[in-house]
Amino acid sequence: AAAAAGGAGGGKTAPKSAAWSVGVVGTREVKEPGTGNHMEYTIEITTAAGRTTQVNRRYSSLLDFHKQLCRTFRHLAVELDALFPKKKSILSLSSTAAVVAERVQQLDAYLITVFRHHYIVESYLLHSYFHLESKCTLYHTLALCPMCTVASPANLQWLPGSMQLAASGSVYLVVDCEKHSSPPIQFCVNRNFFLRMAKPALPGIHSRAVLCRPLGSTKAHAKESKRNSTIIYLSLYDNGEFIGDEALIAAVRASAPQRDQSYVLGLQGKLAIDMAELNRKLLLARKVSEAARILVELSHDRLVALSRLDNTVLLYHGVFPSVAYYIRRGEELLCHRELVMVVSELAYFSDMHLTVNLHVERPFCDLSLVLSMFRRHKAIVRLVNIILDRPQEEVVKAATIKHQDGSSVAIPGLVSHPRNSVDVFGLVKELSAATEGDITPDDFFSPAHLRVLEVFLRLMRFGQFPVRPSAICGAVTILINSEQFDSVPLPRILDVDAFVDSISKAAMEYEQGGFTTSLGLSLFTKAKKAFKQHLKPGVEAKIPNLWSLITDPSVTRPIAELLNHCQVFFVRYSLDLAAVDVESVLQPFEYTGLVSQLAATLSPA
Repeated sequence: AAAAAGGAGGGKTAPKSAAWSVGVVGTREVKEPGTGNHMEYTIEITTAAGRTTQVNRRYSSLLDFHKQLCRTFRHLAVELDALFPKKKSILSLSSTAAVVAERVQQLDAYLITVFRHHYIVESYLLHSYFHLESKCTLYHTLALCPMCTVASPANLQWLPGSMQLAASGSVYLVVDCEKHSSPPIQFCVNRNFFLRMAKPALPGIHSRAVLCRPLGSTKAHAKESKRNSTIIYLSLYDNGEFIGDEALIAAVRASAPQRDQSYVLGLQGKLAIDMAELNRKLLLARKVSEAARILVELSHDRLVALSRLDNTVLLYHGVFPSVAYYIRRGEELLCHRELVMVVSELAYFSDMHLTVNLHVERPFCDLSLVLSMFRRHKAIVRLVNIILDRPQEEVVKAATIKHQDGSSVAIPGLVSHPRNSVDVFGLVKELSAATEGDITPDDFFSPAHLRVLEVFLRLMRFGQFPVRPSAICGAVTILINSEQFDSVPLPRILDVDAFVDSISKAAMEYEQGGFTTSLGLSLFTKAKKAFKQHLKPGVEAKIPNLWSLITDPSVTRPIAELLNHCQVFFVRYSLDLAAVDVESVLQPFEYTGLVSQLAATLSPA
């Protein structure tokens, strides 16, 4: 449909098939003292529900919006770019009127085309730009119908889904299943918090997920799942017995994602009883592994027993302990006592770094005692994963499924439960209460920002580790410990979002350019400038001489000391089949058996 021309307004029209209408209905000249005047275009939008909104936008703002659309919806970039009015110099008042009239008609035609594409109309990008107060789609994705999954676990079917922002402020994953009407899964109760965590990753999510129907384009990324994961896990003990030596050697060698990549191999000995045999298996795995780091994950009592062996694998370079602990309300004192036992035992080792995987359920317990202990032992406790688990009764119950032929069968299905949620915001608020405000929701930032940290680890000669967990899985903060700061969250020192925005392009150029010295110098220069620029008001921090790491590797000790006293707190949900977004599979924090199973269903046979 062509835009209606006439005077200063192009009129409001829309394609016949569209439920929305849009048009440029007028213009206005805005006077700005000291900077001159500019023209704004009045755009009127009527939603499918009949709600009408008018907004005023100047040409430069619309141009920025257009560029964002082209970056986000790259498959539409050529079409949209051909329609958007080009820049023109304005030399006189008469030419101003002519340019404005032409732009009105061109913008009208452009906006009609934009609103013809339902992916854009549903998107948060469009809703936020035009200040539309209605439900919108953050991004389209693939997901699993929980009821289909439970009914046929051996035949997982990825279905179209979407991450939706409700007008109430919550964020939900909605799965489009023709067989069942599964209730939406709540991913976050706080819209702003979720957007702050997810927004840095949205361009990448859109470039994959918007194009994922049909499934082919996502299949191309499934093989990246292992390469993108931070930790690759392997179980040494299963079904009551240890894995055989030959099978262990083959599994360890197969765990490497690719030859030129450093990675962390997580070895699990869940339920193992014979600690001497477990230690022998661990030593064998270490001997044949090419991993830069090995993480031994055990329960608290098994880890203590392993550490007391004379020839424990924990004595070897590059092997570090990880303790998995499941805590429920009423067990706070027991948890504190048993984890203190672990930390005290590991204190006898030199240069020992502990990872804690603390699993919690609703209703949340009081974490104040154990968090205080973690922060006191900052030289040993380096990474704390606080993981939200969902009890089985929250996920499944008996449900009746009706087939198309009229027959029915009772199988486990998704509970329509008030807490049908994997929301971590409540857990983040619990941390804030437990630390008496020392760590607040504002102190967390997007896991997507860790992608830049990955490049800096390479720049500072610490190895080429993948650090790229999905931005929707949770939130992260880093506690800085130095002579100047005592357990202070990094966002209180530095505007992390602004800093990453300033250097991300240079960081990716350094990586894509083959990590050359010239690009490293460029990245360092920009990082140093951005660090000074984005320090929080009133904060004075000494900037490490990162460039000397390139010219003189012997000076890494001060940087290593700083990193060795940082603590990373990662709050996330535990992946389960009743709440799976394909992003959690394509960029997992941990490459586990479940992630491997899901990734295989995306890969071609």
